[in-house]
Amino acid sequence: VAELQEGVKTQCQEQAILQRSLQDKAAEVEVERMGAKALQTELSRTQEARRREQQQTATAEEQLKLVANAVS
Repeated sequence: VAELQEGVKTQCQEQAILQRSLQDKAAEVEVERMGAKALQTELSRTQEARRREQQQTATAEEQLKLVANAVS
């Protein structure tokens, strides 16, 4: 009986260690998920800023063509 109790105690300790390890891994995954989400948000902002700059450049080029045509 003592051996069985010791075996159960050992298994409980191992289970507690594995549970903590699992919680640590889950926390790491959550941190990585949040980092990926932040990067995705930053990528979206950067792409939107690039799109706006391209539109502004296109508008400026059109205006420059109008001025060049008016001058000539």
